[in-house]
Amino acid sequence: DAPQAMADTWLTLIPQQRVFAVGPSSAAGKKPNMPRLVPTPCPDRVLWCKRLLHVVEAYKMLKSGTTPFDWLLSGNEDWYVNLPAMRKAFEGKSPDDPAVYTSLGCSQAW
Repeated sequence: DAPQAMADTWLTLIPQQRVFAVGPSSAAGKKPNMPRLVPTPCPDRVLWCKRLLHVVEAYKMLKSGTTPFDWLLSGNEDWYVNLPAMRKAFEGKSPDDPAVYTSLGCSQAW
């Protein structure tokens, strides 16, 4: 399935303590290669709710000091990310400058 494919490919390039997924609590423990799962009260197809929960959880991680990071990538369970291309796209951008990078549609260059 798509989440397992992510866990088996590009997510292997990211330290697991920096990865978490938002999903139904019924999925917890069913995918041994998946990152930490944050149970969500969000209906399955209400993506804005899941995205908001990503931001809230990331804020908690950052404030706790246990998982420092410069950027938050929030996506769906069927994404593929070309990490070298994404790193290149962020060259010259500062995490100290508040910003949201997004677009409409089904694809980015990274």
